[in-house]
Amino acid sequence: MANILYIGRWYLEACISLGLKHRLHSSYEKSIVEKTVEYLKDRTEAFNDYY
Repeated sequence: MANILYIGRWYLEACISLGLKHRLHSSYEKSIVEKTVEYLKDRTEAFNDYY
């Protein structure tokens, strides 16, 4: 758990330096994002295999 808190602080500092709003997402939101990224990666791979 300590690593997660450390990473969270690092992201907060990065967001502040870039002028972005830092937001923590729920497990459900993370799951949706991970599934979407995996789908896009699979589609990209299929496209690359076709050409």
